[in-house]
Amino acid sequence: MNNWNGTRPQLQLRSGFTLVELLLGLLLGCLLSGIMLQCVFSESRNGQKLARLLRERQAGERLLELIRSEVQQASLVSVGTGNPLSLVPACNLGGRELVLQLQTVHGVISYSQGVAPDAIWLGNVLMRCGPSYGLDGGIKPSSAQNRVVLDGLEESRSNNRVIWLLGTIEAIGHLNRDA
Repeated sequence: MNNWNGTRPQLQLRSGFTLVELLLGLLLGCLLSGIMLQCVFSESRNGQKLARLLRERQAGERLLELIRSEVQQASLVSVGTGNPLSLVPACNLGGRELVLQLQTVHGVISYSQGVAPDAIWLGNVLMRCGPSYGLDGGIKPSSAQNRVVLDGLEESRSNNRVIWLLGTIEAIGHLNRDA
């Protein structure tokens, strides 16, 4: 039996998406997700950099406060190696450049800058050689100890940091002399 009446049968319209539309949607979704992931990773890296910079700044401020307090207690301040008042350091400098020496009632305190003594330290270091501090925060009259007080000094920037440090120390010294 043939029900052909000369007209074509009507196609039913289906609601939904075609395969091409689905593939385009998937592609756009993947692109947007990739861009968002890049933004999240970039923000994470920036956050880590900011945290590192804040830690370095805090360490620098603590170091400056330590040096400031030691300069205030010093009877003699000698900056750099070319100074005729250079004192004999109590520790082996290990080839590091002498940047500051202080004569205190507890002994000579020397600060030197250069290559790290061990591989655990990052880049160049600033080291303190002198009497150690006790748990009460006071200087113990004992044998001299050589300790890293600041690490991560890049070779290109370390001289700038040390110059800044020396300028600050000289300003503190002038303040102490004027007082």
